Amino acid sequence: DRRLDMPAVGPDTLRVMAEVGATCLAVEAGGCIFFEQGHTLEFADANGIAIVSLPESAS
Repeated sequence: DRRLDMPAVGPDTLRVMAEVGATCLAVEAGGCIFFEQGHTLEFADANGIAIVSLPESAS
């Protein structure tokens, strides 16, 4: 049940992405908890990581 186990993104997520050379993070709109949004977005920008929000899947 996603209500009990919602995906989360934050500074630690982006730090790991930068370490492994990842350049894009796609999340479902409204389907993710976004921690420390300002800091996380600044870090993503400084490290060339794009963050995109996609519409809910049609499954």
